[in-house]
Amino acid sequence: MEPEDIKKTVDEVIELVKDVPDPYRLTAFQVILQQRLSGVQPVGSGTATGEIEQESWDIKLPKEVKAFLNEHGLTIGQLKKLFVVHDGEVEGSYDSKIDTSNHAKAQIELSLLTALEHALNNRGFTFSFEEIHQREDDDFGIYDHRRFKERFLSHEKLFNGFDDESNVTPSIEGKVELAKVIERITHEEG
Repeated sequence: MEPEDIKKTVDEVIELVKDVPDPYRLTAFQVILQQRLSGVQPVGSGTATGEIEQESWDIKLPKEVKAFLNEHGLTIGQLKKLFVVHDGEVEGSYDSKIDTSNHAKAQIELSLLTALEHALNNRGFTFSFEEIHQREDDDFGIYDHRRFKERFLSHEKLFNGFDDESNVTPSIEGKVELAKVIERITHEEG
């Protein structure tokens, strides 16, 4: 690739990531630039900008979800395996796909997928301890009052702190873990 082609590619990628939220901009830039320079087709191949192609789904993806998908090489098709749209709201259909044999792992996966579900509904990547406690108790039967917070604390690097238990957000590492969970679940499903 000639130097002028590289400059043009860098400029295109800069333009592409300018609307990506600040915490993800650098990573999105690096991933997309690396894809472009190596000739790898971006998510939603066939698009001129490398943005996710809007597949047929009943919702428009929020920008932060698009950025997350692009950053981690995930597709709308994978989201469709985990979520359904009902009356304009996105609802999780992943409960049966979470392995509850390891309660700590199940709690973390449930938390990360719940944060994504909220983001898909334009409420940001967030969840509350109360919501996870309720779902663990009602949907999974794995709630353990003594270990609930301990499980989060043992995975604290995946979250941006627990000062406000009603508004917990995944950290950058947490979103990487979320992407791994999505890959694993959707890959197992085939």
